[in-house]
Amino acid sequence: MLNVKYAGFGGYMEFPCYEDEKGKIYFDVNNGAGGLNLYTGAYRNEEGEIVGESDTKVTDDVECEQPFVRHARENDYRMLGRLKSDCEYFLNFGAGREDVLYYENVEEQCNAMEKIWNSFEDNDKPEWITPEQIQEYRDRMNQKLKENGLSSYVEGLSDALDETNRMLSGISEKNVMESATNVSEKINEYKNEQMTLPLSNFEFDDEDGYLHFTVTADDYELEGLFRIHDPENGSDMELVSIDYGYLHPVIEQQWSSIEEMLKQVVMQREMTDVKADIETEETESEYEEISSPHL
Repeated sequence: MLNVKYAGFGGYMEFPCYEDEKGKIYFDVNNGAGGLNLYTGAYRNEEGEIVGESDTKVTDDVECEQPFVRHARENDYRMLGRLKSDCEYFLNFGAGREDVLYYENVEEQCNAMEKIWNSFEDNDKPEWITPEQIQEYRDRMNQKLKENGLSSYVEGLSDALDETNRMLSGISEKNVMESATNVSEKINEYKNEQMTLPLSNFEFDDEDGYLHFTVTADDYELEGLFRIHDPENGSDMELVSIDYGYLHPVIEQQWSSIEEMLKQVVMQREMTDVKADIETEETESEYEEISSPHL
């Protein structure tokens, strides 16, 4: 009889693991379903993590007082977690687009979440999400849809005003032309203000020739990398990457502007360094002049 106790997850396949009285570790290739099916091949590395791959099946009878057993509705928990993650993405990097949701519709998404949550027995209901939180997701996502609708309206109004200006270009009533132009300019100013993204946390890596920085978008701080001089890997003064920036539409639109701002940061720093070098040389020159004996 082989007596074992549950020791956590480990190995390449992240199987449940068990340890016997001698410290030998085994993988349960049944993965917590249908009873224990232990295999050798597991061991702890220097960091104490369980690693390895399943090798030989254990043929002895196995006894374990508290084995790891997967919940019968684990897939429903996983699905509810997926739907919740979709909602978070919709409100942030998804920019309020319904096509990023599993059901591609806010109401259907939230209805499905409520249905799954209510289907659990009271003692099985997840604590990491509540009906109140699901309703909050529903309200916030619907508000985001309204904001997107207003943004689309502003875009359409801007295009319409551009067309109006073109049609009015041959009309002599100057005040009509100026009025339409002023409204169009106000809309463009509004759009540009909404798209401004702040940069911060500048760190220069003089050894490798790069500038590390942070760009803030939708209250998320994303790390970025700007190449100053590293000819083996690309052109000088070039924006290399922004973590998950390709998922954010505003960052994608502002890519060139961000790159230009970073160029200014680098140039300002170089000017400051040059000025400091000049001041140092002048100070040393004055010191030498004072220290030198006068004949």
